[in-house]
Amino acid sequence: RMIALALGDLKAKDAVPILQALIAEPIPKKLDAALTAYAASQIAWDAEPIDWDRLRGEGLIKFRGDCAVALAKLDAKESTSNIESFIDSLVPLFSTWWADPRNPPHDALWGFSFACKAASALGSKRGVDAMIAMLPLVRPHSSDVVLSQLRIVTEQTIGPEYGMPARDHPAEIQKWVEWWKTNRADFACR
Repeated sequence: RMIALALGDLKAKDAVPILQALIAEPIPKKLDAALTAYAASQIAWDAEPIDWDRLRGEGLIKFRGDCAVALAKLDAKESTSNIESFIDSLVPLFSTWWADPRNPPHDALWGFSFACKAASALGSKRGVDAMIAMLPLVRPHSSDVVLSQLRIVTEQTIGPEYGMPARDHPAEIQKWVEWWKTNRADFACR
């Protein structure tokens, strides 16, 4: 993850095709091994059963979110469709994960949110579309992950605020939906 971000910081334009490939399927074998190691580091070993596929999937989403951030730092506009496809692939997956009573996928939410922010930085409104669409799916105590990036991209301070009672979240989320309906056409991503 740090190498992907460093490539963006170093303005390594030659890395664009590599970063694009890392966002797409299939994943390289060495990355697959690294994801298994990541999953092992995230486990409460006394918890049963251990869902290795989900843990590896969360690590992959976070890694790909970092690759998207690096592409945005490189101003690789040619990568926008790759990032949008990655974002689009996550919404159905998150719907399934949020239905699961286990802990919410915070790392994956960060990766999703970073990819959305990267798409917005490259001029795509799909990142904001996806974050707004995700808000009703996210449990109230986890919404700050998506909201923090949404607020950065839109420069809006709409709620819900951290620590707000869960019963108030639906009305606050609806404010975001209404704001986006009103402002989407004229909104300039940057």
